[in-house]
Amino acid sequence: MEAMLDNYVPAIDYLSDECNIPITYPQSSDTPGFALYTACSCLEKDYSNIGMHVACEPTSDGKTTGRAWMQYFTEALEERNVEVMMGTPATSLIYKGDPLLGNGEVVGVYADSPDGTIAIKARYAVILGTGGFDHNEEMVKTNLRGPVYATFAIDTNTGDGHAMAANVGAALRNMSECYRMAFIKTGDEVQYQVCHVEDDDGQTMMSEQANATMEAINQLGRASSIVVNKHGERFGCESVSYDDWGRNCELFDTGFHEWRNVPAYLIADSNYTGNLGKMAVPQKMTVEGAEVPSHVKKFDTLEELADGMGIDKENLMATIERFNENAAQGIDPDYNRGVNSWDRYTNSDIQRFQNGEIPNPCLAPVETGPFYVVEVYPGMMQTKGGIKINGNAQVINNNGEIIPRLYAGSNCIANPLGRGYGWGGATAANGFVVGYIAANHIATLESWEA
Repeated sequence: MEAMLDNYVPAIDYLSDECNIPITYPQSSDTPGFALYTACSCLEKDYSNIGMHVACEPTSDGKTTGRAWMQYFTEALEERNVEVMMGTPATSLIYKGDPLLGNGEVVGVYADSPDGTIAIKARYAVILGTGGFDHNEEMVKTNLRGPVYATFAIDTNTGDGHAMAANVGAALRNMSECYRMAFIKTGDEVQYQVCHVEDDDGQTMMSEQANATMEAINQLGRASSIVVNKHGERFGCESVSYDDWGRNCELFDTGFHEWRNVPAYLIADSNYTGNLGKMAVPQKMTVEGAEVPSHVKKFDTLEELADGMGIDKENLMATIERFNENAAQGIDPDYNRGVNSWDRYTNSDIQRFQNGEIPNPCLAPVETGPFYVVEVYPGMMQTKGGIKINGNAQVINNNGEIIPRLYAGSNCIANPLGRGYGWGGATAANGFVVGYIAANHIATLESWEA
């Protein structure tokens, strides 16, 4: 963590000054559109109104956000004549010595090329930057602490770097953690898959999307909605960050032997302005003749909704009665919804709040029919566990010793935030900040051939 703080500004300066990437610095505001969230409330109080992140300007052909970063990085590599060997996956590290004794060092990698296995020599060091293990089903089931039904991650994130490092004695940390996200079931099947991701032109980026049945949603807590389990119970603040909300789904009911809050049900009335998947918004669907997507179920009354979805009706009606009484006053004594900065700045119905219709931007009674409901399942953006490194990005073994000439960054490292979630771009920072740290330390080494 200290290394991230010490090198964040120098890394950004390097990308701007040496790589000519047009970086922008969003200005802070008393009412920011995107608030800092951390696992520590004291930090939120101190820093929630300060612009803590950077971005890059769109490319000349219109790419934005992550795709813009990748184009700028690619151009910087090409200007420096750095060879990138596509279609040549590394399979194992070449270790000079005995990794069981820890008496050697990493000197290269074996890789699969179109012409067969090749050995690639590293004069100074090897840096692992292979991403997470999201699409390694065995690793996901073995390590993650709760059920996962979908992921943002590209399907080549299969834990290759984790395995290569572990085979030479590297320690792994935070393997039970991931960046959580809620997913709406938009088709008939509930199965592990790459979620819906579009490029800047609105075109699907991944072939798996032809039969996608899950869609990510990061606004579960807008006014005029509530989330319950099949027992008709609320089980957390609906407006918290997507990562925090996912923790609610890790509760295993030892009496019924089930994940108590999976699936969850997002219930909205006709005043709800949020998206229920596939751009379905109740206000638009109440127009005469408007089509309701098949994954959204519509009911005239809450009692009919409970019967139709198999939710405990008595509990649901009691839950909504209590929720509505409090929401009318703009309070949530059960889960504090609409109090924290994340809630108010990312899940608010600001128009209804500003015109005085509701006293809390995240709260309004669920009372105006017809009512709409969608099934919600836990998923993740990416895994968070990985290779243990020190402040120089050097890989550490289970004895706390450095594995010489082996470094790691990107999302294959043990995330420095641990169980916390900082802000959008945290995984990218593991790439260019930790990569900057690693490169500077590698520059102090002598070639092992010398």
